[in-house]
Amino acid sequence: MAGALVCAAAEPLPKNAGFETPDAKGGAADWSLYGNGMWSVKRGEGRNGTTALICADVGKGGWTTQWVEVEPGRAYRVEGWVRTEGVEGTGVCIDFSWHDAYGTRIGTSATQPHVSGTTAWTKVSLEAFVPPAAAKRCLLGTPVTGNTKGRAWFDDLRIVPQELPPIGEFISDAYRNRAAEGPVTLHVGLGATKEEIAAKGLHGRFVVPSVASGTRLVGSAPDKVDPRDAFVTIDAASLPLGESRIVFELLDGKGKKVASKPLTFTRTAKPETKGVRIDRRGITRIDGKPFFPLGMFFEAKLTKERIDRYAKGPFNCLMPYVEPTKADMDYADAKGLKVIYTLKDIYVGLGGAKVRGITNETGEVEYITKRVNEFKNHPALLAWYNNDELGLDWLKRLTAHRDLFERLDGDHPTWVAHYMVEDIRSHLPSFDVIGSDPYPICQTGDPPISQVMEHTRITRRGVFGARAMWQIPQAFDWGAYRVKDKDKTRPPTFDEMRNMAWQFIAEGANGLIFYAYDSWEKMKWRTPPEEMWGNVCRIGAEVREKFPVFLSDEVAPSVTLITKDASVRAWRKDGDVWLLAVNPTYKPKVVEFALDGFTQNRSVSLPSLGVWFGKIKE
Repeated sequence: MAGALVCAAAEPLPKNAGFETPDAKGGAADWSLYGNGMWSVKRGEGRNGTTALICADVGKGGWTTQWVEVEPGRAYRVEGWVRTEGVEGTGVCIDFSWHDAYGTRIGTSATQPHVSGTTAWTKVSLEAFVPPAAAKRCLLGTPVTGNTKGRAWFDDLRIVPQELPPIGEFISDAYRNRAAEGPVTLHVGLGATKEEIAAKGLHGRFVVPSVASGTRLVGSAPDKVDPRDAFVTIDAASLPLGESRIVFELLDGKGKKVASKPLTFTRTAKPETKGVRIDRRGITRIDGKPFFPLGMFFEAKLTKERIDRYAKGPFNCLMPYVEPTKADMDYADAKGLKVIYTLKDIYVGLGGAKVRGITNETGEVEYITKRVNEFKNHPALLAWYNNDELGLDWLKRLTAHRDLFERLDGDHPTWVAHYMVEDIRSHLPSFDVIGSDPYPICQTGDPPISQVMEHTRITRRGVFGARAMWQIPQAFDWGAYRVKDKDKTRPPTFDEMRNMAWQFIAEGANGLIFYAYDSWEKMKWRTPPEEMWGNVCRIGAEVREKFPVFLSDEVAPSVTLITKDASVRAWRKDGDVWLLAVNPTYKPKVVEFALDGFTQNRSVSLPSLGVWFGKIKE
């Protein structure tokens, strides 16, 4: 691509890449070694008789890390050499992650496949895009967790700037790129900066098949091409019936084609309403009727007693980490609950595959096929859970699983959870519905509670506003998972948990799945589980009361936020305009906004962590 993005590093990265320079303690200068004394550097153990980094027992875990300075908005290739001896488990790799201003990891990638067994020196690599919103400091590491025994050597790690592809993901806002009629917006991700667009005169066009004219060109106006996003809206009814090949072309100022990318779109004979689908506004529909998923994660196995208690709450679905049995599904259905069925662990290299005896990708396909065929017609099934936080290094396999789910069951979407929000656009091929899960209360780095708002905005941008968001509010104490820090943590208060739930909705969520029902037992010495259950039920009941507004088919007016550090969203129901305003700070705030069709700006005064929901009249 002319003017492709290339970043020249000020100095080679990482520092001391071959571990040749020792520190005062006998380790490697510029590197931090963690892991019960298992890590060391030794001359003569490297690739050419040089120095290598050695983990003497990968079964005892640990890792080695270095913070490196990179340029956000650039792509990098990370590579290095690994040798193993008798490694059993998930294998070893090189990991590269990027973080926000608070130190929260928002993206990561690791070399694939992980190296295990006994091997000679093996070159491994990954490619990563460090997004513009990331901090300049990224973390390079050599984790060995997930293994039971063995030794590992590392040498000659490098970080090399790369060119960004000129065209990224190409999607539509029609569910699974299928529609019979109505407007459909096409979105394309671009690897060009604002400066490059201006300097090169870059512009795009969509080549779209047409019933009337064979093909037509649409969307060539300059304002249709922005950094990371080119878009246009077409009428699905203008397409030929069946599959069409739509192409986006990126052109320079002289009209020369720089790059192109196709999208397969299917125009159906009539609207598809059977099963669970997502409309272009992100609303879930079950057999055509609107549905707002409101539920919780369950970490432990389902039982009748647990389902009985849960069913007394305001929730209409649940997300168990342990695969439900048919009896579980039947009982959930009898209690009026939908189930998001987990098959998130069916990947070779994860513990879930190992305990099931799955040793290759054929085994993955066979296992998933059996489970999908067993439950795809069950009335309790809401969606398939395909991924729980796996990074870009798993993308190819995540996408293969999503495609398998669609082939086996065209009537239920796939849902995934990602805290690495800046990677979500790259993950688009691997899901139908997204859930991001910022948990700011007592999180490492002490991010503000407004991180919920910020990460949901990044999530929405990442999916071009064209995928449903079932977001994941924090309903747990971090001390349940970070045992060493349990004296420094606490659970969210009622007001904090409520505020986070409404932040999600104000920023576009059309579903909430709280995390997590089981976590309270781990911290009952500090907070009674009954208190946490009562709080989450009060919040869920408040949200459920507004379902008729959230699920209205009437076109909502656009709303523009004028105040910083706040969230607003509007709906229209029975002709009335409803507005949600959220103050994600611990200080009182006046939230000012403008509504399309209203002559004057409006404002709402909110207390600390305040939430306002009501009608707005002209």
